[in-house]
Amino acid sequence: MQPGQKKRVFLYAGIGFVAVGIASIVLTYMFIYEPLRNETAVQDTRFNLKEIHSVPLARHDHVSLVLLVNGQQVVIPEGIGMNPQLWHDHSLDQYGPSGISPMHTHDTSGTIHIESTVAREYTLGEFLKVAGISTDNITRTTVDGNELVDIQNHAMKNGEKLRVEFSE
Repeated sequence: MQPGQKKRVFLYAGIGFVAVGIASIVLTYMFIYEPLRNETAVQDTRFNLKEIHSVPLARHDHVSLVLLVNGQQVVIPEGIGMNPQLWHDHSLDQYGPSGISPMHTHDTSGTIHIESTVAREYTLGEFLKVAGISTDNITRTTVDGNELVDIQNHAMKNGEKLRVEFSE
């Protein structure tokens, strides 16, 4: 091989490697990075948390809820009153920031967020309807350790701890 031909081969090989590198970067961006970025954006807007904090609220309280089925604690889902699959009753929608129920969960901690544009009471029964939880099999309910008799009409208060026991 002539010295000039060697230079050309190395030049073409170098150009080929650069082209493959650029193509790899473009394909990685198109098929990996961009879909992940879009998925995150969808998740952020699904719960519309920016909307909650941009609207003046007449009430912003937190209530702790523990659910037990046959004595075993169950995880309270993230997105009750925000995620369409976990938002069963829309009768209170007019009192919440646009796109969410005034009673909802942000995560699986068991915290019920009461974030309302209107100063009104919200009951445990109303939250259970939003969550799609039937009261038929409730065996015991306590508020801050005290027995609760009227589950449906119990007006939830900021900072209280609810415990609802079910049997299957």
